[in-house]
Amino acid sequence: MLLTRLKVRNLYGLNTQVDFAPITIITGRTSSGKSLILNIVSSIIKKFQDRNLKLNLFKNSYLEIEFEIPEELRRRIIKKVNEVDLSFWNGKFSIVIEVNDHIDQCIKIENEVVLHIVQYQDSIYIRRPIETTLKDFQYNDYLIFNINFLKERIPDYVTIFSESEQILSITFKLVTELIDFLKNINCIFIGPYIDYNTCLDVQEYLSNYVGKHGEYTTYVLAKVFSNPKMLNYVKFLSKILSGFGIKNFRVGWFGNKISMAYIDKFGNVITCPEISCQIKTLITIFTQLVTLDHYSILIIDNADYCLTDETLNVLSKVIKSILSEKKIQLILELHNQEFTKHFTQEYTLIHSL
Repeated sequence: MLLTRLKVRNLYGLNTQVDFAPITIITGRTSSGKSLILNIVSSIIKKFQDRNLKLNLFKNSYLEIEFEIPEELRRRIIKKVNEVDLSFWNGKFSIVIEVNDHIDQCIKIENEVVLHIVQYQDSIYIRRPIETTLKDFQYNDYLIFNINFLKERIPDYVTIFSESEQILSITFKLVTELIDFLKNINCIFIGPYIDYNTCLDVQEYLSNYVGKHGEYTTYVLAKVFSNPKMLNYVKFLSKILSGFGIKNFRVGWFGNKISMAYIDKFGNVITCPEISCQIKTLITIFTQLVTLDHYSILIIDNADYCLTDETLNVLSKVIKSILSEKKIQLILELHNQEFTKHFTQEYTLIHSL
């Protein structure tokens, strides 16, 4: 599991703590903050990957997000940062940002602060692992997302003695490993609705991202159908769709188009078919799940968009089957709280706002 906990206070009016499992269902009344939680998680992870993204945290707000590093990577980091004993570490670490008149930013391991930066308008105060102040230091963003910049600039502002320099060097070495882990998380966001064309002009689409609203589903699914290693998934999807009356479903090149197609009861090949909203949603989620790499986080806002009770029951079985083979963390927001009855799999956590 990658993401384990999110705690926020006075953040866009939200005050809550959410614990995450391999499958997390977030439900609740309208305007309770369900989608906001998904957006916060996605924004924090993507901010580590692209510092140009804007992240707005208002005064008196507090955010703490906890991650868990997979076991094989944890062992690799412990071996790499061998200057300090990390044998006690279970792989969990937290990023904390608290905004007041200044900005407190921490990285914690096992609830122990390993790096603490206090950012003022014109100076930086490092409280852990050593105490020092960088005066006339201006940075118009949250430094926690650009630790290398801080590391490189410290010698320009203060003189660090050898012992403190060694402590600081080891800390930055560890922190860099943790942040590199965050940079490599494949965090995918879909929703809050899915709608797309089942027939598209032929063009090269290299990504496996189906798009926020499923707009690239046809391209991605065509690659699944053309990949011999994906044959079992192709058969699985065809079996699912046959239960909804869509027989011999396929996706591929038809003339100058990439199209979904099926064979009707008269034996005719129907290309560029009109398919229902619920089937589009089912196909898109299936496509994204089977094309994700291990250690990905898939976030789906309004995951029950236009789904019936029957379709969501099928979707829950699809999720159970695919996640039994892949190390993917899934976060779903459901508008209809009654639909949570379909998600009774082991390692599923339901959080109601």
